[in-house]
Amino acid sequence: MEWLVLIAFVGFAALLIGFPWRGGTTPTRDEAELNGLWQERERLLEELRDLDNDAATGRLSAAGRAQGGRAAASRSDRGPAKPRHRPDRGSVRTGVRSARRRVNLASTGRLGVRTLVLVLLVAVVGPSTILAPHAAAQDAAGSISGTVRLGTAGSEPTSGVRVQLIELGADGSLTTQEQDVVGGAFSFAVAADTARSYVLRTQYEGVQYLSDPILLSEDFPTAQVELVVYTTTRERPALVLDLSVLTVIAIDRQNAQLTLIREDLVINPTDRVYIGDEGGVTLRLPLPERTLSADGLSDEGTFTVDGGVLATTAFIRPGATLVVTRYIVGYDRAADAYDLRLTAPVPAQQTEIHVPERFIEALEPLDGAVRAPNAEFEGEQLLVVALDGPARDGQSVRARMKGISGRNESNPLTDQPGAIIAVILAAALLAGAVAGIALLSRERAETGAA
Repeated sequence: MEWLVLIAFVGFAALLIGFPWRGGTTPTRDEAELNGLWQERERLLEELRDLDNDAATGRLSAAGRAQGGRAAASRSDRGPAKPRHRPDRGSVRTGVRSARRRVNLASTGRLGVRTLVLVLLVAVVGPSTILAPHAAAQDAAGSISGTVRLGTAGSEPTSGVRVQLIELGADGSLTTQEQDVVGGAFSFAVAADTARSYVLRTQYEGVQYLSDPILLSEDFPTAQVELVVYTTTRERPALVLDLSVLTVIAIDRQNAQLTLIREDLVINPTDRVYIGDEGGVTLRLPLPERTLSADGLSDEGTFTVDGGVLATTAFIRPGATLVVTRYIVGYDRAADAYDLRLTAPVPAQQTEIHVPERFIEALEPLDGAVRAPNAEFEGEQLLVVALDGPARDGQSVRARMKGISGRNESNPLTDQPGAIIAVILAAALLAGAVAGIALLSRERAETGAA
């Protein structure tokens, strides 16, 4: 009987592997927001684990460990980032890498179990049902307090603002508390439990603001947070791109298609949120050549193909705003090549094209672009072509992919439906091997008894 159970289990595992979760749809704003909160929470927990490891190996002093823990546990003490006219290159790279990880999760469907359950609950019953208000726990040992400040110079202080505290439990449950801001201040009684994380949310002039995830513990039971909000404007500021990157993330050789991800770090040098022109459009991104479809992966705003551009209504906040978009393009199978083009919609400090080295035989710079040193992302070597200097409004960086069919050839046992056949075959062989071993063991036991 136990062998039947084992075989059934292996067969079930084969089905799970053979028919993986697919991520072919763009998450809704609520799903993307909640997914992002969980990812940020896991990132903070990973930082704490790294601090513990450094302290255990002697690379970090006890004082350093305490300081690092305090910084991670009370991350949102710093409040939202101040307007940065020129972010340092390291922070820009970190922002783009974080966005690329979110893109990878969204496109491959590799969600964590808690995140998957959370997203399914939101999709089925709606966030308003899950985010049910509740009274503060009587045994709450911690507190999250702070202020709401208007960051736009010359504007009247905020009034009529409400703050919502979202609690994310270890089991995926969500509860909220909400209160009016009185005298610019607020305070929530909460449990100081490392298994929970908290996020503050408020809205001002139609723009939503979220704090960084807040982690509390017995050692750090309180957090002080400043939420900075801004007035809005339809007057277009002097936007610039600090960094614009176009990356090839997938090749569909059967249909001669490529999937591209574009990441634009938009700098708004003013102290007002740009909410777009009269039509609400804040940015118009020129489409790559032979675009078949285009959409956005950012948390807010709409993305609409309008002629040769992808128009977005995503708000451009003071400082840095990351806008992430996705494109599916066709390439010429006979020529076995495709010309990548990244065009700056506004002046750009740096523009780059990234292609995984294993995808193609060569990446050739075009029209004055240059080969730059390879980049690496999570172990993947990326070929890089860039403009040698800033880009003007409307200027493009172009590169030709050659030998698309000559590298990373598909394998019939790793593509659908071959994958399911291969996995079931392997499962059958495994079950047969286990049964054979059991039979051999039984024969040896009987021989020994005789």
